[in-house]
Amino acid sequence: MRYRDPGGDLDWDLKYEKGHCLNSLSTKAFELNSGTLLDSEASVPKAVKRVDEIFEKPTFMRNSRGSDVNQGKLGDCGMIAGLTALANVSDGLRRNCVAHDTNIGIYGFIIYRDGEWIYSIIDDKLYLKSPLENVYRKAYQTGSKAFFLAHSKDQNETWVPLFEKAFAKAHGDSASLTGGWIGEGTEDLSGGVTAEMFTSDIIDTDQFWDKEIWRASDEFLFGASTGLLEYGYGERDGISNGHAYVVMKVHTLKSGQRLVKLHKSWGMARKGIWGVGVLE
Repeated sequence: MRYRDPGGDLDWDLKYEKGHCLNSLSTKAFELNSGTLLDSEASVPKAVKRVDEIFEKPTFMRNSRGSDVNQGKLGDCGMIAGLTALANVSDGLRRNCVAHDTNIGIYGFIIYRDGEWIYSIIDDKLYLKSPLENVYRKAYQTGSKAFFLAHSKDQNETWVPLFEKAFAKAHGDSASLTGGWIGEGTEDLSGGVTAEMFTSDIIDTDQFWDKEIWRASDEFLFGASTGLLEYGYGERDGISNGHAYVVMKVHTLKSGQRLVKLHKSWGMARKGIWGVGVLE
């Protein structure tokens, strides 16, 4: 028998338009009704399927790279940034999934919440963008592109949506993950303690570069955000204000030019100077 999570059955919750797994008591992130479920433009999940119904050859954490993490239709960039940061470290997420059985579709995760490790056991049912199998197979080529929420760039990997689902269950529902801070997502996955700093408070930028950020994804995990206090929401030089980024790698050129590689969970790469595929 396949495992069906009695405390978080996405299929039942969506078909009966309850939305208990999606929305919280205080936050209604998704409007579920017969109209929105039939409206192709409405930003709500249209179906729920098991992993083996979505992927032809699914894999779980065979390739768990931070650069593969893509955010979905949920505004949970803080949690996604934490997931990305831990995945950018070798075996950084291995201990969070303590056991799983892909044959029956059961996954056991541990999340650090309110000062202690708690468990979150889920089945492998996931939200999709399109209502019918033949539609999403043609439109989204199956695999990760079919997902409504977070997914991996690797079209066979399932770890990203399953981690997000376990995280949502640990916090009550998907809507409870919206907003938040990068440090919160990182602490919940690592059990560590984070600190926030403003770049304007750094006294010696050279020392900060050499002693701190140079160790990104080695001794330290770094997230970054901008525009929260001064600029509001918008975009400057390709950087979206109010969005959560992760420092993936830093490098100093022979010329002394310093480069910081950031991960944006929307799946976009920088264009222009220092962008992907550019000569610099």
